[in-house]
Amino acid sequence: MTSPLDLTQRKNIYRSFQLVDASPDERFDRLSALAKSIFNVAVAAVTFVDEEISTFKSVHGTDLKMLPNNESLCAHAIASGEDSFVIKDLLANTQFKSMFLAQEPNNIRFYAGVPFQDIYGNKLGTLCILDSTPREFSYQELTDLKNLSYIVGEMLKATQTAMNDPLTGLLNRRGFTNLSERELELSSRTKCPMTIVVIDLNAFKPINDTYGHKVGDDLLQYFAIELTKATRKSDLICRMGGDEFVILLPNTNDKNIKFLSRLNKRLGEGVTIDGHDFYLEFSAGTVFISGFEKTLELSDLLVSADKAMYLEKKLLE
Repeated sequence: MTSPLDLTQRKNIYRSFQLVDASPDERFDRLSALAKSIFNVAVAAVTFVDEEISTFKSVHGTDLKMLPNNESLCAHAIASGEDSFVIKDLLANTQFKSMFLAQEPNNIRFYAGVPFQDIYGNKLGTLCILDSTPREFSYQELTDLKNLSYIVGEMLKATQTAMNDPLTGLLNRRGFTNLSERELELSSRTKCPMTIVVIDLNAFKPINDTYGHKVGDDLLQYFAIELTKATRKSDLICRMGGDEFVILLPNTNDKNIKFLSRLNKRLGEGVTIDGHDFYLEFSAGTVFISGFEKTLELSDLLVSADKAMYLEKKLLE
């Protein structure tokens, strides 16, 4: 069964790579083009499977960009739990013959997909091939497809190692900086507001000193889970280091930011680790961006939010 931390890591991996949207990704174009050529099929794609949507990040042979997971063979491939998923003839399969891909004008009859994994073992999507005629799929062909899918996974792992915090699965400082600068450019171009929040856990050092760093790490993972649940899919969440976190919330202003109250409510339920009950509290500093500012530097915004956070922390002492 997938653990809450696995789900948190999975969501933040999608956030860090900006995977689940309709824009193509040139990182995978060569592999999908190669798969289409090697297997001589109508369609080849690198597909990422989110909670609800399967997105073709690189596709050759169709104009389709995404499918709901109930119509996605790649979602079925991941849900199967197998290391490969092959349907020789969709129309001969009672489970899949009525699917969207099998109908006009798609007329897909054959599917083979191999899931790829990230550094945590999460299956994020598949390298898949589809054809308009039924076909057999040999052991050697399946091996070749597995090798190509493995390459996709290795590409993701390299990026993930550079951009994600290994303990919590959240963005690290580098990943947050890269994606936040894009968001700032978008805010300036579209005149959409956004918010940056810096969070620091209160009295966390005494917990490490009293109960040990293993308990401290477990609490940081717990906090990352609750933070992810309290925020939106579009928000960027970063562990800057230690017990300090930063969240960027696009399309928000000082009147509609609600995640802090949701987070406080979740943390108020407490957590038990190694037989001890913990109720985490935090201080937060917020900076609002209207989108109409002439020039903005992420470093300056973080300093302002950090100062506001420490002012709140002093008031609590």
